Amino acid sequence: MFIKFITSLNNEALNLKFTYNFDRQNIAYLDLWISVENGKIMTAVYTKPFAGNSLLRADSCHPRHLNDGIPRGQFLHLRRNYNTVERYIEESCTLRDRFLCKGYRFESLQKAFLSALKLDRKDLIKGKERINQNRQVQNSVSIEDHSGRIMKKTRKDTQKIIISTKYSAQFNKIKHLLNKHLPILYGDPVFRQLLEPGIQVVARRAPTLGMKLAPSMFNKESRSNTWLDNPGMFKCGSKRCVTCGAVQVSEIFTCSKTKETYQIRSYINCNTKSVVYLITCLKCYKQHNQKFKK
Repeated sequence: MFIKFITSLNNEALNLKFTYNFDRQNIAYLDLWISVENGKIMTAVYTKPFAGNSLLRADSCHPRHLNDGIPRGQFLHLRRNYNTVERYIEESCTLRDRFLCKGYRFESLQKAFLSALKLDRKDLIKGKERINQNRQVQNSVSIEDHSGRIMKKTRKDTQKIIISTKYSAQFNKIKHLLNKHLPILYGDPVFRQLLEPGIQVVARRAPTLGMKLAPSMFNKESRSNTWLDNPGMFKCGSKRCVTCGAVQVSEIFTCSKTKETYQIRSYINCNTKSVVYLITCLKCYKQHNQKFKK
């Protein structure tokens, strides 16, 4: 019955295929492989047979501190899922080779490996302790707003404000400018109390060619219906403009020699720079093309 149920879920039209894996001795659950060996439960990291080396390249566009943070997290993941030190060391060699193929330094990999090896596995599999709500109430502070009212803020609210932006080559310069000119906002009493702990500038994932060429979700670009988005040639509307009198407002132009009609694909007016203007004589209909920088 179970196999028939899984088969009924498969949909060839939508290219959906569900798989199953169960056994009396072994079972895979998410990224964890659980097996029974000599009456003991053994755990390991489970990877699909067709999985490739998807680790982030060391020379890709991302903050440099991730070159140490990513290996540390991966080795901790192995240490937590392998219940024996011997199997952790064996799998760590494979993980090390995968990192080396991506350009990571051997010294940082060795440091991350030893750091995870020294930790107790029992501490890694423990859940995070919940924060006592009573302590948050006791650690509250008072902040006065513009109207003189007293607003209660917990210590969590008085922590550093996080500014998140996409990572780029100019990320460090942007971070330096924000920290340099932050005291300007201290002139406002409310901003001063909020920003005195400082700010924390963090980077999000930088856009990649893969995200542009093959996005995971299709996003239809919405176009506003304002007149600025309408393609064609228009007058600038300035009273001092001498060109507006000779401008023919139109979305198309016609070649007087071939009689072919062409569509203007962008918004252009008298002030548009670096465009090619078409001058047409209204008597003989001869045309002349001229490029203007201004």
